[in-house]
Amino acid sequence: MPTKEYELTLATLIYAAACLEDGDWAVLRDLNFGEQEISALQGLAFPDFLSLARRMNGHVLNIRLDRERFWLILNEMKQERAIAQLKTEMVRRDAPVDMMRQLFGMTESQYTTMRRRWRWRRGAGRPPEPDTETMDIMWQAWQRQGEGRTALSAGEWLALSKDTDVDLRTLWRFIRGTNEIERTL
Repeated sequence: MPTKEYELTLATLIYAAACLEDGDWAVLRDLNFGEQEISALQGLAFPDFLSLARRMNGHVLNIRLDRERFWLILNEMKQERAIAQLKTEMVRRDAPVDMMRQLFGMTESQYTTMRRRWRWRRGAGRPPEPDTETMDIMWQAWQRQGEGRTALSAGEWLALSKDTDVDLRTLWRFIRGTNEIERTL
């Protein structure tokens, strides 16, 4: 049964052979392969790699983690995941495509794909107009949350939706409509 060391050694040797095939000499140098090792690799067939890796038992490798790059990549991944979760939550709360375009640069195709992926369908046409009580709730929450601004962040829009228990499509229409009325006054 192969050991973890065997699997790591074999993967490294196959990776080195692929770098050799691609002419990626910088990576081979980083792996500490010199001219003699490169020449030896060129003469090996796949069964030879298996045998060589089995005999090495992982003790010929010196693998190190580049901590700076690791944390940079990990943090970027976490940010991307958070943005993806934010987009998903917004679409789940019926954010309109115009809002998603403004906040994330999302295309209509991307928006439709996301809705379909999660099987969220919206009804045809505009949502019904909110009643007076809901409009008052939205107005007060908007004044508190957004201080009367329409350029809210995605997080602020979500908080507004949660605070009012009103979908984002209705909030978007209401706030944008209110803003239009204020501009004409």
